[in-house]
Amino acid sequence: MDKITCGGGTTIIDGFNKSNDLLKNWIQAHPGDICENRVVMLTDVCDEGLSQQRAVVADAAAHKIHTSIIGISTNFQSQACEVFKDIKGFNYFCAVHQEDIQKYVFDTFDFGFFPSAGNVCLELESKDVAGVEVFGTPDSYKVQGYNKNVQNSNWTISKIESCFPSEI
Repeated sequence: MDKITCGGGTTIIDGFNKSNDLLKNWIQAHPGDICENRVVMLTDVCDEGLSQQRAVVADAAAHKIHTSIIGISTNFQSQACEVFKDIKGFNYFCAVHQEDIQKYVFDTFDFGFFPSAGNVCLELESKDVAGVEVFGTPDSYKVQGYNKNVQNSNWTISKIESCFPSEI
């Protein structure tokens, strides 16, 4: 905790590491408990340190500690969160108004912090399709790689590491 300082900015990776250590200790002390373990950070992500620590967030997920970021500023840098989007259990929100915090942390808590499925792969099997392009999804650029060597007419439309439910 001594590494966390104030002075016009935060050291987000130090806060993440401390919360991660606390959860790892709790998990070790309760080996039989099956539950969702999640670090929730409220930040503007202006500290570039977190986006450069993909391996740390991925390691936490491997230890069943998942990460949610709630961006709390008009300066929120969502692109810094995009490096984590394919890590199991990761998600992020943008909260510009006080009502947004109320919504994400209280009103729709179950939707935002408990994935309903993992390792989801949407595929199309058809001999009538010659190629697949996907639009409107952040991983549309990956679809080309999924389908490079398609055989037996099985086309991958999308892959999602963690699928969160929606209130709608």
